[in-house]
Amino acid sequence: MIFYPAGQEGKHTGSQIALKIRNMGTSLTEGQVLKIQRNEYAWDDSLGILRSLAEIKEEQIPRRFKNDQLQVDTTQQKIKVTDVQKLPNGHYRMVLDQILSGFAIGDSCRIRGRYFQVVQDGSQVETTGDEAIKLVEDQILHPECLLVEQAIRLYAMEEAQTPARLFRVWETTLQFWQNLQDELGDERDLVGTVSPRLRIQVALPETELRDKLARFHTYELKLRNINLSVTKVADQEFITVDNLQRIAILLNPSQSREYREDYEKAAEYVGEQLQELRRANKPIEVEEPTGYGSPNKLLGKLDIISVNRENTPYVPAISILTEPRTFMVIVPADKALQVMQAIKRKYETEMGKVRSRLPLITGIVFAGARTPLSAILDAGRRLLNQPASYERWRIKHLEKIIVSPNHGLWPSRVDFMLEKDEHILPMKVPTVMGDGTTPDEWYPYWRIEAPIPDHWVLASDLGEGNRVSFMPSRFDFEFLDTAARRFEISYDASGKRRGGSHPARPYYLEQLDEFEMLWNILFEGLETTQIDNLVGLIEEKRMEWLADHNDEVFKQTVHDALNNANWRPLRRPKPGSETFEQLYRAALREQLADVAEVYIRVLKRQMEVDQGQREISKTGGNV
Repeated sequence: MIFYPAGQEGKHTGSQIALKIRNMGTSLTEGQVLKIQRNEYAWDDSLGILRSLAEIKEEQIPRRFKNDQLQVDTTQQKIKVTDVQKLPNGHYRMVLDQILSGFAIGDSCRIRGRYFQVVQDGSQVETTGDEAIKLVEDQILHPECLLVEQAIRLYAMEEAQTPARLFRVWETTLQFWQNLQDELGDERDLVGTVSPRLRIQVALPETELRDKLARFHTYELKLRNINLSVTKVADQEFITVDNLQRIAILLNPSQSREYREDYEKAAEYVGEQLQELRRANKPIEVEEPTGYGSPNKLLGKLDIISVNRENTPYVPAISILTEPRTFMVIVPADKALQVMQAIKRKYETEMGKVRSRLPLITGIVFAGARTPLSAILDAGRRLLNQPASYERWRIKHLEKIIVSPNHGLWPSRVDFMLEKDEHILPMKVPTVMGDGTTPDEWYPYWRIEAPIPDHWVLASDLGEGNRVSFMPSRFDFEFLDTAARRFEISYDASGKRRGGSHPARPYYLEQLDEFEMLWNILFEGLETTQIDNLVGLIEEKRMEWLADHNDEVFKQTVHDALNNANWRPLRRPKPGSETFEQLYRAALREQLADVAEVYIRVLKRQMEVDQGQREISKTGGNV
């Protein structure tokens, strides 16, 4: 839904205000009217808020205190009040923004002619007499001894779904994906460019074979039982269209680490293997792929005349679909998580103001090079078919950030944590226009449920403890070890995977950062085989006992398995530590199993050589 604050061209002179207060005086009654800063407010007892009786201008919105600036009489030290608390004995305690200089705890200090006692670490003072109490109630607190904990602008909203605005939204989302596509080749950390490829000049000894090979079709050369994909670009010339790092590793596994780090060395090694065939006058078989699961069709043999480098760089990514609602692209599997992270960062930067009502549904399909494209695309469409609906979350922590050139009271950005069940999601919402200073009162709205139900409010007006509804963005993945695996991708009405094989999926998009963090903890603390054994033990007990994450016996088993794992001495997470708790929660929700699947099974991330493997290679025995 597209909406703006009511008023001419979205501009307005004021709005109704709701105040969430802390009452340190007598109880208020339903409908009781109070005057605060010359404006009248009525008490709503059912919601526990004060609501203005008329629209109020921005500069008249009450701050936390009537006045929070004070000065110590004797030292002339300027101080600011950050909080006021009512004590059981009727006195007040004021929390200051700094420690009082020149005073010890228990000393008496004079502020505006009234005496206070210094307490705590010197950053708090307590009233010591009626005059000090009167100063707090008359000069610092609002009438009726009120402290404003939160002021919420209640704008009247109107729909603005005109054809012109809908077209602009459509155009903006399309530009989002087109820019991302351009960034894939520009940034090395994403996909980047690859070079070199190999140009292979051949002789066609058979006329019949010459007729079988069509220009710009892809074929496979049989290089020591390894299939090397090539495309015919001229009558007697082919160019490689394969990942030469993969080919080099398959031909010479002992140098796999070197080839992974240096594509040029990998290409040089593959080229040398082709040159050896040329020097030995050995023909190379050329085959034509016949389809998924079927053996290639042998077309004949080619004589290699020369092998040369083609240094023109190219981007190993292919955009399949780019439209405002959907974007599909094929990238190397080892770059998929980086691309997903880039999408997440771009979404948070460019769509952060409307993320509460414009969710981003994402997914990764991992598949082998020979998997049919139709199966991959079908799996991708299934991943994107996740339902999106509003969910209720509680704001756990909130901080208003002011960034240069903004030096006003309006925050540049609002950072907060959302909490629901066992999930905690970080949110960053920009709240100013492109110049960095103008308050944005048009876009960054969130749907609040408490203290005011079912109201759209600015992100800058949100506060800790508020309950909000928003449409979360999600992330899912699937590894197609077989083409039929895609049929397991299905979601129920709540958005969770059907079946019991992947109960943790899909994840909230904000949890994507947890994948790399969890993997780094495992990778730095355990060997690959130990990670496999740890995850295998936990998942075996989950299936054997049909346990969920609330089963007390299963929870203890997971705790003991993590604690008893053979961690490296300096990397062992201690029970109760934040690192241990992160692993514990992830293991209970099956997220740890998904992390191991992505990084070990799919991406083949392993230690260079496990410690156990080193010992075996030295002694020839079991460890």
